[in-house]
Amino acid sequence: MLLPVIAFAVTTLVILVVYGGVAAFFSWTRPEDGIYQMLAVMAMALLVAPLLTLSESAVALSARSRSDRLASVRLLGASSRTVRRLPMIEATLLACVGALIGVAVWLAVAPLVGLIQFRGAPLGAAVMLAPVQVAIVVLAVTAVALGRSVTGLRRVLITPLGVRTRQDAEHVRKWIVVIGLGALVVLAQIVPAAGGTGSAWGVIAVICIPFTLAMGVLRLTGPAIVGFVARRQLRQAQDAAQLVAARTVLESPQAAWHRVAGVAMASFVAVVGGVGFALIEMAGPGGDEAVLAADVRTGVFVVLAISFVMVACSVGVDEAGSVLDRKDLVLGLDRSGTPRAVMERARARAVVVPLLIASLGSAAVAGVMLFPLVGIVTIVQPLTLLTVAATLVTGVLLVRGALWATRPVVRSVIRSVDRH
Repeated sequence: MLLPVIAFAVTTLVILVVYGGVAAFFSWTRPEDGIYQMLAVMAMALLVAPLLTLSESAVALSARSRSDRLASVRLLGASSRTVRRLPMIEATLLACVGALIGVAVWLAVAPLVGLIQFRGAPLGAAVMLAPVQVAIVVLAVTAVALGRSVTGLRRVLITPLGVRTRQDAEHVRKWIVVIGLGALVVLAQIVPAAGGTGSAWGVIAVICIPFTLAMGVLRLTGPAIVGFVARRQLRQAQDAAQLVAARTVLESPQAAWHRVAGVAMASFVAVVGGVGFALIEMAGPGGDEAVLAADVRTGVFVVLAISFVMVACSVGVDEAGSVLDRKDLVLGLDRSGTPRAVMERARARAVVVPLLIASLGSAAVAGVMLFPLVGIVTIVQPLTLLTVAATLVTGVLLVRGALWATRPVVRSVIRSVDRH
């Protein structure tokens, strides 16, 4: 139960930090501050995807072990009212405790967030929220957890045997990839024209338009691409780790992609944001344009830092839940004499391969859409390439660290059976 609480705490912390930052920008009243407020709203939108992924992972983990238990009770004749009440109370308590921990951590880090400088001065106490606003965030996080627990219960109440036997079919349609590629070709023609105005608003359009549309395309096509690569690796597997990893991904390409979708967003933001602030610097080497360029750079790094924290947490939580969900496979491999190192390599490969597809693929999509702007920035502002490289390396390292942190879950699953 500890991991869901941590995930809810991180979710609440991120919401409060982002909410406070946006509120700080909207406390400014000068006419020229409108662009900062637009950037703040855009940054908040960029963090929606990894935030939803983290919250969904927390709810799913808290419900995984509970579903089997409730389904068994339901099959034994328990009433729907009995099956419904206990998990709802449990989900609410876990979310509430996690949210309160997140509030406590936010109170500790808010002064540090206030030190971040925009427009040549720190944000200061403007990032602090009123008690009523904090209470609304806590209630919202708890309500989401409660709502998802009710949704998950519908399968247990209606088809408990289906839950016990894991009867969830998933289909990835190949035509989605064709439509996605066509949409990216259209975007590649539209986006450079938006940034060709040379104005700050044109550059903001370059940052905002491709993200909103391309991330939707990547969300649709990502599972199909991951499944295609996994099928090829299954045919070409040369050891047990590669075979198990490919089978694990093919069990649910959607889940494999969903787990690393936050890294795809971060890589995309690194390319688009890097090109954006480089173009602003090129358009105006001094005055307000230089300040705006520095602030855009700061905002990109803040968004990336928050994104990576959420991705690492969601991968750790989701992988822990995945181990519990596939405990029969883990126990079967252990009883057949499979070395623990091989099992760990298979787990890592099942996550890292989709991770590389997501990060490299999204960075490539951003580069294609912003071509030839990327070529110009590469020559004039090579720091953009370093930003992208650092983004990819950081994402991989964080995810590997999250996987390493879930090793005790595997050991506990094996020990729980050994004790019986």
